[in-house]
Amino acid sequence: MKLHVFGASGAGVTTLGHALSAALGLPYFDSDDYFWLPTKPEFTHRPPGRARCLARS
Repeated sequence: MKLHVFGASGAGVTTLGHALSAALGLPYFDSDDYFWLPTKPEFTHRPPGRARCLARS
């Protein structure tokens, strides 16, 4: 089974995704991990385009 949950920032998508993952025993993947570099403050630097393409494959 695959579930894709998406929505606007601050809409609770991450919270819902974690809850569904735990309840259904499914793996959880966050698209932010693929499209943003880990920074403080968060979501301020995207990886270079080539890195994003490689992450998708």
